[in-house]
Amino acid sequence: MKYSYKGSLGRITHQVSRDLGRYLEYKLENAGYAINMYEWTVLSYLMEHRQSCQKDIAHFIGADKVMVKRIVDGLEKKGYVVREEDLNDKRFNQVVITGKGNDLFKKLEPYAEEVLREAYRDISDASIHQCLNTLQEIAVNLDRERLR
Repeated sequence: MKYSYKGSLGRITHQVSRDLGRYLEYKLENAGYAINMYEWTVLSYLMEHRQSCQKDIAHFIGADKVMVKRIVDGLEKKGYVVREEDLNDKRFNQVVITGKGNDLFKKLEPYAEEVLREAYRDISDASIHQCLNTLQEIAVNLDRERLR
């Protein structure tokens, strides 16, 4: 497939990701929650993984370690996560979601679902599933390339 900036996968996925995050921030701000899209992403990741080192969080959200440190610092100050010493490797800390973070996630999850419903409006479930599956396959391919 010939490269075209206008039709570039990178440009389109970046724009969609950015726009989803901004729209979610807008919805949350209007509902009285002070949490940004990066904090939401880290909370979402920790809801699935319960605990993780900052390196793995950085890989997941595609950010550098300094940015992840700032995000985790902010979440920790708000009481949504804590850092605990890794029992297997004392050089690392594990970021663990707290009960307060878990409660916040559950309150905010309906807003994230609403944003997705609005983004998916008038698109068939089959098209959405195909798109997500294809993007997942692309991510796996790129991850394999990174590991070479």
